[in-house]
Amino acid sequence: FNLDKLAGSLKDNNTILADTNIQLFGWGFMIGEDLNIFLDVNDRVEVKTIFPKDIMKLYISGYDQFLNQTINLSGLNMRAQYFREFGVGFSKDVTGKLRIGAKAKLLFGVASLNFDNRSLSLKINNDFSQTITADASLDISGKQRINTLKDDLSSGGKIGQFFRDYLKTPFSNTGLG
Repeated sequence: FNLDKLAGSLKDNNTILADTNIQLFGWGFMIGEDLNIFLDVNDRVEVKTIFPKDIMKLYISGYDQFLNQTINLSGLNMRAQYFREFGVGFSKDVTGKLRIGAKAKLLFGVASLNFDNRSLSLKINNDFSQTITADASLDISGKQRINTLKDDLSSGGKIGQFFRDYLKTPFSNTGLG
């Protein structure tokens, strides 16, 4: 694997998307020979990261090529959402080779992260020290209960209680899908 070739093939700004779906509950049943009804509960995480080419070059090639230069990192951005989804849906055979379906979802926001980068630069000084100049904000929101597992366990709590509370927690920040 040639990292230099990878860095050379990147665009000025690049996107990485990561979506995770963990099914906590799923149940389906057939009515007749071709109608499927289903219910499910899923935890979902969606992440979108945009990073500039120079940050990868810096990582791969090191600081030497950037001595006494300022790297523009204004393209660096990130957004992440963690939510729980309750769904009900159906699918039905229309013909022997075509099946259609629909799913309605009730969504509950658990946590969110947004890195809003209006201006960000990194200067590599002659002595390899770095100077960062930024006009950015990092907004994070979420349920505090999720962050207390360590405290719960160290104070004699049980992991089962934590997960029961966790499963009950996200019933706010409601949306539809």
